[in-house]
Amino acid sequence: MRRRLGYNVAQYTIPQPTSPQFLADLDRAVTLGAWGIRLDIVPCYTANGTDLHEVAAKITAARAHGLAIHAMLPHWRTADKIQHKDTASIDALAQFALNVGRALGTEISSWELGNEPDIPTFAPDGADPEYQAAVSTAMVANLPAHAHICSPGLAPASDTFDPTGKPLSMAPATFAARYWAALDVHTKSRITGNGIHLYGTADIAQPWSTYHQLPAIVAAGEGRPLEVTELNGDPKASPATRAVQLHDALVWLSTTALPIDRCWVYEMSTQNTELPYGAYDQHGIPTPTLPVLQAWKARP
Repeated sequence: MRRRLGYNVAQYTIPQPTSPQFLADLDRAVTLGAWGIRLDIVPCYTANGTDLHEVAAKITAARAHGLAIHAMLPHWRTADKIQHKDTASIDALAQFALNVGRALGTEISSWELGNEPDIPTFAPDGADPEYQAAVSTAMVANLPAHAHICSPGLAPASDTFDPTGKPLSMAPATFAARYWAALDVHTKSRITGNGIHLYGTADIAQPWSTYHQLPAIVAAGEGRPLEVTELNGDPKASPATRAVQLHDALVWLSTTALPIDRCWVYEMSTQNTELPYGAYDQHGIPTPTLPVLQAWKARP
């Protein structure tokens, strides 16, 4: 079964909507046969609150290219600072979801309720599935009716703790089990996808690999399809090896019996030189990943 394949575009550095890099990435995604892009919904922060005009311009450009939008709500920040676990943060996140839904909802095909809350990078107060369930509940209530929504994409991780025993990171299967158990029935009924990030390949014994945890994650989500919102090889591998691993991952995804709906390769152009995942580097030069994606598109 061929999965619907998309691409992560303009992550983190957030180039301007009319920048050559952003527009080139949209052209590249179309050339590679993408059905859509995964885009961070990151506002500009002003004295009067959040300004979504720049994000709206990016979405307009992508839609003009015929690309569907998978909107990743970056729920670890809602203003100019990292949010922490308190009621005020949940209220702010709920308001952010409401504002985005009202402004952009008609142009967005699907929503993701945040990014990697199982690791300290995006959970500065420590991995907390029950808190993330509360955040998701508040956000889901404010998203458009009948929206296609998936749970936060979980990073490859293992269970780690600080000296007091507080969780810092959490294995995705552990996090998913507690997250889904903490959701109320109504919120569960609105979340149709189960977000996960896959790096490396199913054939490589990596301590942090998520592949072997996927059946448990599907079970935690009560059979909901997995949404692989980031896909690539081992970040520590050479570019050539990582490209081979991505090919193997695509083959695995096309043949597994697990319910997997859609995948987004991470990423079209490298945004962080310390994690050079892109099919193109930061100067627009193709990497070994590009021929893999070109060959994948050409498959019968």
